[in-house]
Amino acid sequence: MKKRKIILFIFLISLIMGNILYKNIFAMKKDLVLNKDNLYLLASTSINEKISKKMNDVDLKEATIKEDKKIIRKVNKTSESEKLGTVGRLFLPSIDLNVAVYNANLNTDENYNAQSIVDKVDSAAYFKLGSKEVIADHNYQGFNKLMNMSLNTNAYIKKTDGTITNYQMINKFIGKNISTDLIDSNGKNVIEYDGQLIIYTCYNSYEDILITIWKTI
Repeated sequence: MKKRKIILFIFLISLIMGNILYKNIFAMKKDLVLNKDNLYLLASTSINEKISKKMNDVDLKEATIKEDKKIIRKVNKTSESEKLGTVGRLFLPSIDLNVAVYNANLNTDENYNAQSIVDKVDSAAYFKLGSKEVIADHNYQGFNKLMNMSLNTNAYIKKTDGTITNYQMINKFIGKNISTDLIDSNGKNVIEYDGQLIIYTCYNSYEDILITIWKTI
């Protein structure tokens, strides 16, 4: 009798332990399923985010292309009041500024003197420094707005032959006008910078100037 009770007791203990083990295994299996679902959800979310970002990038690129085309159409339709200079006309749409551009030199030739060109209304001077094209005008004739322009902003030059060149700003800083050289605050000549176009204007004095550097795109 005593032996039977012991066997029965062991049997009950086995049932209880088996039940606990079963519940633990079931819980672990459930956790695995949930974790699998969570991983699937995370993967799906990540993929959706990437797709969404890609679509936004495409939309932004298409919007930029459309805006560029719109601006170029506007540049092409130069009005009588927006005449071309001997070089062409500079357009800076983000600051609502455009100006006729005239060939100049750094000598005192009456017809091409840079100073006499910039002193006129709707007239910016154009000359070369090394391989760089340079456009300059007085800050009080609208060029003070250059300070408000951000990097990657676009500019356009419509030449007298009808071609339009698109530029993007890649640098902007305060420098100095020393004789016929333009330098940064460390004395580095701007012709050593990357880019093809320099647009500058006086800042606080004749020597202190605001320099912007542009690359063709």
